[in-house]
Order: sequence, then C-alpha cells, then structure tokens
Amino acid sequence: MTKVVCWNIEQNKRQSWEELLKMDADVALLQEAGRPPDLGRSVECGPQAPWEPWDADLFGQKAHKWGAAVVKLSDRVEVKWFRRIFLNSAAVQDDEIAVSEIGTIAAAEVIPKKGEPFIAVSLVADWHEPHPHVAAHWVAPPRRRGYRKINIYQDASAHRIISDISAFIGHQNPLSHRILAAGDFNTIYGATEKSTLALPARD
Repeated sequence: MTKVVCWNIEQNKRQSWEELLKMDADVALLQEAGRPPDLGRSVECGPQAPWEPWDADLFGQKAHKWGAAVVKLSDRVEVKWFRRIFLNSAAVQDDEIAVSEIGTIAAAEVIPKKGEPFIAVSLVADWHEPHPHVAAHWVAPPRRRGYRKINIYQDASAHRIISDISAFIGHQNPLSHRILAAGDFNTIYGATEKSTLALPARD
C-alpha cells in the first residue's frame, strides 16, 4: 500500500521537512513548500520550482517563494511530474497541466511498485483582497485590535483550483479515474466578525 502524507509545512520550515522524513511515507502532498534544505538524503520535488512557470517576483507583496508540491520520499514508487503551464497555452501535452494561479497546484502521476498508478495533486488556495472598487465603498466595522480594514478571501482561488484539476476527468466512466487531491483551501469554518482573516458574510 502506498502511504501518502498531506501537510502545509508553513513556508518551508526545516523542522517540518525533518519530521516528514520520519514518517516513512512514499509521497507527500505539501503546501507552502519550496526546495527542500539539505536533509542528508535524497528528496525529489520535480523539475519545477513551486512558482513556475511564473516569475518568482509575481508572488507579489508577500514575496514568498513557496507553493504546492508533490514530493517523492521513497523508492517504493515512481513519480512523473506534470509540468505546469499557463492556462492560456494553445495545447496541453501529456506531461503538462494548465494552471490558473501561481503556486496553487502541483500534480504528478504516482506509479507504485505494488498497486495501480494514480494522479496525485497538492493544492493550496491563495488569499486575495477585494476589488478596489468594492474596497473604496466598504465601511469597516469598529476597529478592533489586530483588525484589518480590508479583509481577504480565498474562495475564488479554491474555485480556480477545482476547475484546473477537473481537466483530469474525461468523458470516460468516472469510476475509472484514480485521482487523489488534497491540500489547504484556507477555508475558515465558522468565521465571525471578530476574524481578522475573513469576510464572514461572503463565507
């Protein structure tokens, strides 16, 4: 049986990578991951950096250089990564996936030495601020300690992710599809007006 771990490793913390190696997993679906540090053993993350095919600078004001990753952790599986390309590319090749947003998706075919192959997808929804037109007319509730005047939302990014990975579902019998998608949609369950990271009415 193939062992898969899903984990948001919090902006590529070294401690998270070290703990990951102790789990004896075959594949990791990571979020907020970058290139691994020197861990004393081979860890394969595929040919692209988490932000490619975009320029790393396009991560914007956060200036982070991490995103979703599919990581090969053992020799019990073979992993063939899908190369991310821009969504408006003319044609998607067999080893590619068109992605709408920087750093949100990593996908690969996992081929176990024992068992059937499957598509593994790591996903992480990104945060966005409301459109400036909305923000300009938005009346903030009374300011509280730590309160952001313009709150942020993630659901648009989550919808884009679902649309992108739906490309792996064809016209054949859905029962024949073998897709494991897991990650961090950054959804805040039960958000209230006291939240500094949500728009409760929108949620």
